[in-house]
Amino acid sequence: MSEFFGPVSWWPAEGNTIDSADGNHGTLLGNATYTPGEVCRGFAFDGNRDGVSLGTAANLQLQDFTIEGWVKRTSASLASFNGNGNGSLFMMGAGGGGYGFWIQQSDSRLTIGKLQVNQVTSGAQVIDTNWHHVAVTKSGTTVIFYLDGVAYAAPPYDSGGYTFAGPGCIGGWLNPSGLVDNTFYGAIDELAVYNRILSGAEVQAIYNAGNGGKCAPSSCNLRVLQEFTNTVPPIITLTNAIPYFNTNSAAGNATDYYRFVVSTNAVRAQFEINNPSGDMTLAVRKGLPLPNQFLFDYISTNPSTNDELIVVFTNSTPVPLSAGDWYLSAINVSGGPVSYSIKATEWPVTGQPIAITNSSVVTNSFCLTWTSLPGVHYYVEALTSLSSTNWVTVSPTITATGYSTTWCLPLPSPFHFFRVVEGLALSTFVPPAPIAITSITRTNNALLLQWTGSTNAAYQVQWTPTLSPVAWTTVPGTVTSPNGQFQFLDDGTQTGGQGPTRFYRLLKL
Repeated sequence: MSEFFGPVSWWPAEGNTIDSADGNHGTLLGNATYTPGEVCRGFAFDGNRDGVSLGTAANLQLQDFTIEGWVKRTSASLASFNGNGNGSLFMMGAGGGGYGFWIQQSDSRLTIGKLQVNQVTSGAQVIDTNWHHVAVTKSGTTVIFYLDGVAYAAPPYDSGGYTFAGPGCIGGWLNPSGLVDNTFYGAIDELAVYNRILSGAEVQAIYNAGNGGKCAPSSCNLRVLQEFTNTVPPIITLTNAIPYFNTNSAAGNATDYYRFVVSTNAVRAQFEINNPSGDMTLAVRKGLPLPNQFLFDYISTNPSTNDELIVVFTNSTPVPLSAGDWYLSAINVSGGPVSYSIKATEWPVTGQPIAITNSSVVTNSFCLTWTSLPGVHYYVEALTSLSSTNWVTVSPTITATGYSTTWCLPLPSPFHFFRVVEGLALSTFVPPAPIAITSITRTNNALLLQWTGSTNAAYQVQWTPTLSPVAWTTVPGTVTSPNGQFQFLDDGTQTGGQGPTRFYRLLKL
């Protein structure tokens, strides 16, 4: 594997700027962001002074090299809004003198050169807005360009030797004035730089792998190996439509990891956390690295003990459903142990649109029947009049058990117009009101703290001599009240005496 690849640096652009081969991690500049790529995701540039800065990166200061990756123009006629209009793919060495790889504005040809000094071009032209694999190798004065695996030899080229006075950049370069210039108007994915010359067969193999990345999907495990430099966390493989029951202790990063393999005939997938005993978050991602609260394709963050739900179709954005490994992270954000179940389900049909097939009055209820998919969640909304825009949820979450579902609303009811919606009927979470100390008074060389609360409540009192740093100490015992009027008398014996400054807080048990 290493003999085939051997990149000095490789930026998969999977929602981050990490160099998967080395430590030349990047920083987004300007409006640079991410977009669906040839392989999962890629960098997106708007053509106007954005890019990915790479630092000085001594191991990229090369005289002979290979550069390869996938590119997609946003416009077939415009390569950049900056500078001379050439669209930068990769540049090493700011201000001039370093090497660069770009698409010429004048004729859409692939070009390399010594920045602001000389260049050599090719017969390879990127003339449309499709994804294309591009590559260039330089060995001495021999330069070969590749477009979609096809080689294009260039005239002999003498660079005169590259010099490196500044950082490298993906999708742009830093001109002598220090501005990001010649930003590529389009997307770049899977960019890699090698300190050796890839053969034509190697370039062809990468192109043939397509959305499998740097190798064919059947043998490519390089990302899995590079993803975990420490202990590999346990990853549980889910079975279609079968819930997995688990408890998260909130220890460590408070996250449980799962994998679900989407089949080739799936057009809809549903990922869900059900019946959590505490607040959970669900993050989902196609492929590695594992998702978290900051790196994900989709995330569900319903409050409190609501279920979490993510549904992905083949036309969903930012990442459409496709066959292969999808990873789920069940993240405990409650701060304490949480029990829950997690499930992944796929269907060969979308189940949309929803069609209401019948409505009728049965005894003292108004009943709706609609088309459904087993395992999909629905709820009913209603209006009092068509002049209102305030749809009110009138049902709980209804999980279909068949291809037709009926739900009935008790009568009488103020509602007259109804619709069926796919998703969860969330319960309203009202956070508890903060505890407020209503008075602090000094009496007989003691401090009296008073506050109000419910008659069945119990409190602990904590104190600290300073807020920077804070050092809360719990006063032994609990404070209760039969009438909801609570008080605590601090005579100094448990809080360091009456003289020093003290701060208090209450904890409801």
